[in-house]
Amino acid sequence: MSMPSLESELREFGHAGDPEVFRKILVETLAREYPGWSDDNVLDSPVDASDYCITVQDAIGNWRIPDDLILRTLINTRKGGGVPRGRVDRAPHPPLARQLTEVGCGIQVEEFEAAVVQEFRRYAEVFTTETIRCVPRVARRYCQRVRALIRHPSVPDDLILRCLGNIRKRGDLPDLMGG
Repeated sequence: MSMPSLESELREFGHAGDPEVFRKILVETLAREYPGWSDDNVLDSPVDASDYCITVQDAIGNWRIPDDLILRTLINTRKGGGVPRGRVDRAPHPPLARQLTEVGCGIQVEEFEAAVVQEFRRYAEVFTTETIRCVPRVARRYCQRVRALIRHPSVPDDLILRCLGNIRKRGDLPDLMGG
């Protein structure tokens, strides 16, 4: 079964505009509202991702287009070379152990990563790591549950979601979806 085209998905939600114009609005909104940020920076913050989607919906005058369609299209536009990757002068994130210490979380990196994977297992029947990030309310809930597992409420969403993405990129997430 093939994936529906962006044009047909937009039409399904009452948007008859050109998909290329839609993509351009996504890129322009990212650049204007989040200067120097990449799509990953927005996606790693469920609050910012939700706000971004509202801003896009306002810009096109259609509030029926779901967040996941907006954010998936942003990711696909970036993968196609249409979205800047963010500022290169930004310092890389410090090591995870240091980031955990900076937020007052004294657990070991391995324990933190194990909690991130353990919670992902609960979502994996329905969501991939990308779809978790593309549905801000799901991303927030996922992060809340990771914080509950580690019993540390001050670990920020972006740290949890970046960790999940890094584990996936390393190939250390179990293939739970069978595909």
